[in-house]
Amino acid sequence: MQYKKNKTLNILTTLLILIPMLGWAGISVNSDHGSLQGLGHAKSHDFPVIAEQFSLTLGDADSNGVRQVKAMIPVAEISTGNFMRNAHMRMAMFSGDYPEIIFSANVTLPEFAKGIYPLNGTLTINGIAKPYNLEIKLDQAGRQWHATGKFVIVPTDFDMGLPGMGPMKVQDHVDLNLDVTF
Repeated sequence: MQYKKNKTLNILTTLLILIPMLGWAGISVNSDHGSLQGLGHAKSHDFPVIAEQFSLTLGDADSNGVRQVKAMIPVAEISTGNFMRNAHMRMAMFSGDYPEIIFSANVTLPEFAKGIYPLNGTLTINGIAKPYNLEIKLDQAGRQWHATGKFVIVPTDFDMGLPGMGPMKVQDHVDLNLDVTF
């Protein structure tokens, strides 16, 4: 009888320790959980820009409630919906030496709560790191969180060429939208 009582107590103690630890664990989100897409612009038309793969990581809060945020997009997984445009863009805009676009920032978020959160961090494209600020909106539906954000990338800020000629010439801004659920 004493053995069963100790076993039950051990299980309860383990659950009481593990359940909060699981809630404190960092969060990883990828392209299976949502989308990162937008529009590129040429003089005569707009075209889709889609991160076919991406990953977002939100670290554990430190003692001050600050979490590290990191987003990574493989350059090879950026699509414009057109095979030839993809090839031209990758050749003209991205250096083969830097296969990923990386954004990293810190955010004060001790507990998840609905609201708009500024992410003041660093965006690195083609090995060029620049300060970059964006806002993410967090909403909750049941047990799931929904994060959305809109932002603009200016290719020439990162020494990227603008492919095309005449009306097909790519303009110097790409509008992107993030929409993920976790």
